[in-house]
Amino acid sequence: MTTIIFTASVVRKDKGCYIANAEEFPIIAVSANTQRGAVKNLKTAVLRRLEQEAERGTLTELLDDGGYAAELIGLRGIKLEPNILGRESVSVPLSRQLSLLNRAKRRATGEERSGL
Repeated sequence: MTTIIFTASVVRKDKGCYIANAEEFPIIAVSANTQRGAVKNLKTAVLRRLEQEAERGTLTELLDDGGYAAELIGLRGIKLEPNILGRESVSVPLSRQLSLLNRAKRRATGEERSGL
């Protein structure tokens, strides 16, 4: 069996609401009440996505895009890890204009949340 190793990032949306995403794949799991639950949901979502891609015949492309050596997937007893050259926190400045534009759009569509 081949094991896929990926990076899970967990964010807290609200009190008791955690969401995890897989950095190597475009996958976000359904929310959970705990960080552990969010990671568990993410594992399920990643497995489901890998199965869907295999059924479509596009699994190697998904793995290649995630930085994996997809040609090794058929080998037994290996762990596939992404070939990540570096990780860094990156920042971009957001102008006040973006916030005002967003607020105006939310008001126009009736999605304004209190406190924003």
